[in-house]
Amino acid sequence: RCPDWTHRDSRRQGVGKSILAVSHGARMPNRLEKARAAARKERRKLERFDHSRCDYSFGEGIENYFETRAGHFWGILETRDWCRAAHRLAVTAVEYDEVNEGIGVAMEVLRMNRSDNMGLRSIVPWWMLRAGETQAAYDFMKFWMTVDPDGYYDWGDLQAPHLESVKNADVKEHPLSENFRTSDLGQMTAMTLLKLRLAQDDHQLRFQVEWWYRRALQQNKHVWRTVLEYRPGKSVPDPKMYSTGSQEEVDMLMRDLGPGWYDEPGAIGFLREMARGDGRIVECAHCSKEGARTTLKKCGNCRRAWYCDRQCQAAHWKLHKVMCQAYN
Repeated sequence: RCPDWTHRDSRRQGVGKSILAVSHGARMPNRLEKARAAARKERRKLERFDHSRCDYSFGEGIENYFETRAGHFWGILETRDWCRAAHRLAVTAVEYDEVNEGIGVAMEVLRMNRSDNMGLRSIVPWWMLRAGETQAAYDFMKFWMTVDPDGYYDWGDLQAPHLESVKNADVKEHPLSENFRTSDLGQMTAMTLLKLRLAQDDHQLRFQVEWWYRRALQQNKHVWRTVLEYRPGKSVPDPKMYSTGSQEEVDMLMRDLGPGWYDEPGAIGFLREMARGDGRIVECAHCSKEGARTTLKKCGNCRRAWYCDRQCQAAHWKLHKVMCQAYN
């Protein structure tokens, strides 16, 4: 994400756009290289981990954790610094359009930490869709949505099926046919976009698109309104914590979710169409400007007409008066 300080400084100091482009271009690889260096540093620590120098370790001698503890990371305290550094590297790489690198790092983290304590399952599908890997994104989400239907999956069992167990699944299958279960908002919205992408060539999938759209809306009532209000290049909130169903939950995903929907041809048009049908997007009776119910104001008398503000309401009163009195 482009840092806002470049735009503020350009207005305050009058710096030319060409100079800003050069300075930001120089800054970008430096930040990415720092993330790479930090991940390499933490990796080297674990490749030759000396138990004698760690007070809380239960092992002995020198150990390569990537060979002996694969699959159990995060649960082992000394592996968490690498998990955090690798997660930071994956996110930074994607921010600077090194999407394949970000996906590769994220998949290695998931191989080492099978239960995904860091929430990568919510954002990796977006990176795969951005890279054009529709099949890989579907396989990834299908695994997480079907792996633990009864809640008894043992994440510590290295013999249990993991991400590699789902390959080349039928992207057109109906979610009810495979008993998809998930409460992950990131995956629900990504699946909606994936099905919408497929529906461009197969209109019979339209029902599945709407099915996933409504699942996501049931999970969080703020999600689609926030996507429609998103504007490319505009900074998004970065909450440190959230609760399920909250606005903060959506804000946590918007860095990937917003651009993903705006980059997909016809995606925003679909969301507007669905919002109109649900009555969540309304139109000003005077100027015909569209907006969410939370941004436009309803006539306090008849409760049927919507307006941008008092000026639009006053300008439309002569036409609205008869209908307003009829409903009163």
